[in-house]
Amino acid sequence: MVNKELYHALLKIKNPQLVIDLDLPYDSLSNKAERSIVDFDSLRNPLLSRVKSEVIEFGHKTNKVITPLDIEQNYKKQFGLILDGDITTYASILEKPVAVTQFKNEGFYKKDSPKVMDFGWMKHLDSVNIDVIDANKSDNYIQITVKGQWAPYEITLGNVDVSLISGQKLYGFLFGVNTYPKTRRYNPVQSTIAYDADLLPQEIKPYLLLTDTKNKEWVNNQYKGIEKIYLSYESIERDVLVIYVLSYKRILPVWTARVKLPRTFREKVRIRKKLYAN
Repeated sequence: MVNKELYHALLKIKNPQLVIDLDLPYDSLSNKAERSIVDFDSLRNPLLSRVKSEVIEFGHKTNKVITPLDIEQNYKKQFGLILDGDITTYASILEKPVAVTQFKNEGFYKKDSPKVMDFGWMKHLDSVNIDVIDANKSDNYIQITVKGQWAPYEITLGNVDVSLISGQKLYGFLFGVNTYPKTRRYNPVQSTIAYDADLLPQEIKPYLLLTDTKNKEWVNNQYKGIEKIYLSYESIERDVLVIYVLSYKRILPVWTARVKLPRTFREKVRIRKKLYAN
């Protein structure tokens, strides 16, 4: 565990403008942060246009079966970290609160103090918008917004360079601002950092945030039981983008959607991807 004084010093060096009591309990700090309205215009350049995409599947509406996406989720399933029996589909996991084994300070998962998460609000996530961000050097940077008319919260992932997404690879983002995107192969496991977000210009640093639908205030994703998003293409054609939302400690995917991309957009991605390959 990092020494408290060292952690405070490092945080101040990295964020010299930060004025906050670092000794606040986590819950108090979270409650204070949840009164903050997220200004997405300060996190990215203006939105240029909306991609004419089409959602062809919501996993919870088609009763799609949940399967582990990578080795980590597979062994966590084998370890029995889900305490509510065998949850088999994206629909069933949204029906009632789910208890999982909690990760404790000692670095072990313990069953004596389960963590209970209610994913029911995610059944109302039935809309996906993809917008092109005016990133000057490329029109392959996008913002993905997952929302719904009756959903209390929205998930927004932005400054994603879709040219870095591949089929048979998972492109992952943790919640936060200036987060490290990572790629992981389905099989075998090969987790590598795609690039260092700290070295990117401010206007294209990635962000993934949960916000209140009505007032746009920041919502603590940890309290809603979600930790990460994976993106991938369904096939080598790169015509269907697959979105996965992962639960607490990446134990399992809890929401998914498949989005059909228009040919004109795919061609722009193909051209930029070829530049990367060269």
